[in-house]
Amino acid sequence: MMKERDKVCLLMWDEMLLQLHVDYDTKKKHIVGFEDFGAKRRARFADHALIFMVRGIQNGWKFPLAYYFCDGVTKTDQLIEWIKDIVKIIINSGLYLVAFVCNDKKSNLMAINKLKLESARLESKQGRPYYGYITIKKQNIIPLYDPPHLIRDIRNNLLNNDLEFDVEEGEERKFASWEVIEQAYHMDLTHTMYRLMPKITAEHIIKNKVKKKKVKNAAQVLSMTMGGFIHHHTKLEGMYLCKFSIKTEARCNYTYINM
Repeated sequence: MMKERDKVCLLMWDEMLLQLHVDYDTKKKHIVGFEDFGAKRRARFADHALIFMVRGIQNGWKFPLAYYFCDGVTKTDQLIEWIKDIVKIIINSGLYLVAFVCNDKKSNLMAINKLKLESARLESKQGRPYYGYITIKKQNIIPLYDPPHLIRDIRNNLLNNDLEFDVEEGEERKFASWEVIEQAYHMDLTHTMYRLMPKITAEHIIKNKVKKKKVKNAAQVLSMTMGGFIHHHTKLEGMYLCKFSIKTEARCNYTYINM
């Protein structure tokens, strides 16, 4: 018997690219490799698979719940339909669904925003305040985006834009800049025998070589290793890794992301 706290769970989904291929399933006696939505199959080659999985928050149990083969990226309305169907199955099973987790690609963003809009309208009709959750079958569900992909998005924005930090009123404005990370990388290269950041390469740092879709590289750049290197060398006498404040250039402000 599952304890009540172990029933608290989240629903996650992701879509992956497939190589076109057809095969014959001798048990089901049909050809696989075409678009397949479970109750509906179409004579279109499937090049994407969408997988839904439910996971326990308390102890991390996992259960793959559904998968679909699609021709191209799943359309927003179709994704919303599947989300609603799967949520109803989870709730009817007695589990306590509290969150969604997905990456921030366009189809997911559009689906989440449409579901939030529906929920906001429902709350408005009933005269209740709306707090950004999604309501399905009277269950409030919090939409979350996959943290590794958010790290990648921060890195991609930081390539061409400075990141401003929150500071107390009256304090000098502070910024994180990709220039600081570039400086740190080139300084590390001078230690030819004992580099402190051996995993960091030109593909991580040089703008025209950065692979913007690679999550691993983004996580390695915005890491404690990079932050520690910058922090250590900023403290050394005569060495500065800095970004000047917009308000004043009288002092050099060092800022870095600690992730």
